[in-house]
Amino acid sequence: MLEHLDSPIKALKEFKRVLKADGKILISVPNVWYWRRILKALLERRKIFRELPEIDHKQAWDIYEFHNLVNQAGLEIVDVKWLNWHSRKHKLNILDALVRVIPQIGYTHLLFRLKPVK
Repeated sequence: MLEHLDSPIKALKEFKRVLKADGKILISVPNVWYWRRILKALLERRKIFRELPEIDHKQAWDIYEFHNLVNQAGLEIVDVKWLNWHSRKHKLNILDALVRVIPQIGYTHLLFRLKPVK
């Protein structure tokens, strides 16, 4: 839900504030490198990193930008997992070879596990 907020940094800082001392935060964000998102942006002649207006995303980060955002909130990334919330039927066969070379473009979201910086 961070991508829907005007100020995700405020939300991250609040998460950190209410987190137990040994607690962890799990956050998933859309993958800006997902091939369908890039293809749609190119076809609609939009900036690739802008999210689709119909889903009301105000923010978009790649893994490096999200790392910087998390650090600004006083958190650190413990683990990252690539998630695919679409079934295989949505994947075009022509892109199978490209996904094998650059696997990140085949995943719709990233799941981050965060903890406070000590």
